[in-house]
Amino acid sequence: MNIVSLVSDYVHLRRSGKNYIGLCPFHQEKTPSFTVSPERRMFYCFGCHAGGDAITFLMKIENLTFPEAVEALARRLGLKIPQKTGSDQERKDKYYRVNELACSFFENCLNGPEGMKVRDYLIQRGIKDETWRIFRLGYAPESGPFLQFMQKQGIDPFLLLQVGLIRDKVGGKELFRNRLMFPIMDLRGRVIAFGGRALDDSQPKYLNTGQTPIFEKGHHLYALHLAKRPITEVGNAIVVEGYLDAIACHQFGFHNAVASLGTALTREQVGLLARFSKKVILAYDADLAGVMATLRSLELFGQMEMEVRVANLGGFKDPDELLHQKKAEGFSRAILNSVPALDFAYEKIRQKYDWKVSQEKKEAVLELLSLISSIDSPLDQEKYIKRLALDSGFGEDTLFSQLRKLKKSSGKAVSDRSPTGLDELEGIKAKPPAAEVTFLKIIFENPELIALVEQELDPEDFSHPYLKKIFQESLFRFKNGQIDIYNITFDEPEASAFLARLLLESLPETEEPGKELKKCLLKIKKERLTREYKRLSEEISILERSGDLELFRKKLEELQSIVNKIRSLTVK
Repeated sequence: MNIVSLVSDYVHLRRSGKNYIGLCPFHQEKTPSFTVSPERRMFYCFGCHAGGDAITFLMKIENLTFPEAVEALARRLGLKIPQKTGSDQERKDKYYRVNELACSFFENCLNGPEGMKVRDYLIQRGIKDETWRIFRLGYAPESGPFLQFMQKQGIDPFLLLQVGLIRDKVGGKELFRNRLMFPIMDLRGRVIAFGGRALDDSQPKYLNTGQTPIFEKGHHLYALHLAKRPITEVGNAIVVEGYLDAIACHQFGFHNAVASLGTALTREQVGLLARFSKKVILAYDADLAGVMATLRSLELFGQMEMEVRVANLGGFKDPDELLHQKKAEGFSRAILNSVPALDFAYEKIRQKYDWKVSQEKKEAVLELLSLISSIDSPLDQEKYIKRLALDSGFGEDTLFSQLRKLKKSSGKAVSDRSPTGLDELEGIKAKPPAAEVTFLKIIFENPELIALVEQELDPEDFSHPYLKKIFQESLFRFKNGQIDIYNITFDEPEASAFLARLLLESLPETEEPGKELKKCLLKIKKERLTREYKRLSEEISILERSGDLELFRKKLEELQSIVNKIRSLTVK
C-alpha cells in the first residue's frame, strides 16, 4: 500500500528529502509537523504525536474500527474481501439491496407527480430541495405501487417482511403508506431502516422500522454518516431529537448534528458518539419529554467521561423552529449559551418542588443527591453538595452522609476496575522511559543487533505497555527470520503511533550502536529491578504489621536478592 497516495487524498503533501510533510489533519497548526515516510510506510505528527501505518491513518481520519479500515484499504487496492458464510453476509447483502431499492422508489415518488403535495409540505417547512436530496427523503404512496415495484424487481415478499417493509408475508400490506420517508443509514451510508411521518391524521404520527437483522433500535444515530467528519473537525457533536431537527441543522450549516431516533439515548448511541468526540451539546425539545430525555442521558455520558452541555433554545419548542425563525445566528447563540448538563439537570430538578413545603423539600434533596451520586469526580461532587447545602439549609456533613448511603445502596461506590487494569492505564499515560525508546530505535536502525540481546532481555522488562508490545512483536519476527519490522501492524491506534514515532524520530548518531544498545539494556533491567524493589518494600511494610513472620522473612530474602542484582548491574 502506497501510504503517500492514501494520505494525499486528505492532506496536501510536499517532498522533503526522503519523506513528505504537510499540515496535520488531526490538530490545528500553521507550520507543517506532519511527516509521511514512503520507505517506512508510516506517518507521524511531531506536534500532536498521532502516528502509525496506513490502517491507523484510515482509522483516525475516518473514525473506523480496525476491521472496517482493513476492509476499506482492501477495496481501495481492488482486492476481493473474503465474505462470511452464505447464511450470514450474503443474507445481509440482500437486506441492504432491498432497502436501497425501497429508498430509490420512495425518492422517485417524492420527485414524481404523486409527490407534489409532499414537496409542498417540505417547502412549507422550509426544507430546500437540495437538502431533501442530500438526506434522500422520499414519499411512500397509498397501497399498491410499492408492492408492484418490488414484484417487478423480483423481490421475495419474505425479504420485505424481514426488513420491516410489509406487515405480513401473504397478502401483506405496506408498513408505510402516505408518509414522508426518512431513510436511516449506517456509518457507511447503507440504508438500514426507515422512519415515516404521516401526512394526514393517521396514527402514529411517526412510524419507524422495527428491529431487523441489520437494524437494532438504539444502536444508530440519524445523519451520523454525514456528520462524522464534521464532528471530528468541529470537536463536538450536536444531538437533537427528531429527523427534521437534524435536517434543519445541516441545512443551516451545523453539519455536526445527529438525531437520537427517539427521546432516550442508549448506552450504544453514547458509545457511538464517543468514537468521534468526547464533547456533546444536547439540543432536545423544550417540552417535558425532552427535559426528561436529557436527564436520563446524563449518567450514560458520565460513564463514558464525556463533556456534555445543554443548549438554551430560548423559548422555542425545538431546534427546527428556532433555526427557521432566527436562522443560523439564533441557533449559534443557543449553542454559545449552553450550560453544563449537570447545572441544567440540577436546576430542572430544583424547580420541580416547592421548597417551602417540608415533605417536598425532603424529596427534592433526595432526588438531587441521587443526581450527585451519578458524578464520578469527587471535586464535582463536593461542588454540588455545597450548592445543595446553600439551597436546602442542611449541613454539608449531613448531605455527604446521606450521599454515602445512596451510593452504598446502589453499589456505585464499588469500582469495577482491577488494580492490574489501573496499573496498565497509568503505564500507558506515563512518559515512556528514555532507555526503552532508545533501545528500540537502535534495534529498528540496526535490526541485526537484536541477536546480541534476544537472550538477555524479556518483553516483561519493559515498563511501558506499547513499547513492550512493540519489542515482543519485533522479537517474534526476528526469531521467525523476518528482519523487516516496517510491516508490523497493531489494531490499537496508540500502539501504532508509538511505533511510528520510533521509526520516524531521528536517532542521535553513534559510532558504536552495539555498545549503546548494551547500555540501554542494562538501564532497562535495572529499572525493572528498581520497580520490583519498590513493590516488595511495600509488601514487607504490610507484612511487618500483620505478624506473619515466615512470609516476612521470605520477602526480605527476595528483597536482598534484588539489591544484589542491582549492585551487579554497572552501566559502563
